[in-house]
Amino acid sequence: MAPTSPLKQCKGIIVIIPMLQYKGHEVHAYVQHRDHYAAVERRYSAVIWIDTIPFNGARSRRYTTQFMEDGPVRDGSAMDLAMQYGRGIIDGAVQADAR
Repeated sequence: MAPTSPLKQCKGIIVIIPMLQYKGHEVHAYVQHRDHYAAVERRYSAVIWIDTIPFNGARSRRYTTQFMEDGPVRDGSAMDLAMQYGRGIIDGAVQADAR
């Protein structure tokens, strides 16, 4: 279960999107700030998408983390929680609606 980081190019900027393989699925996560201009400490959220291995042509399932006021203040913490959330969805321990 070694994480990999495929490179995605977006308008001339290279963005690294972490990915891990888990129980026949690829779990990708993209961490983002909730409010770039907030005067308070930054809070992070994440978008997670899950693909099957091998890819079957179906649309990826996408999920968003929604942390309350006490959400992660570091991007690394948000990424760890996002990957844990993705594994929970695959295991059936987390009930989530795909977007």
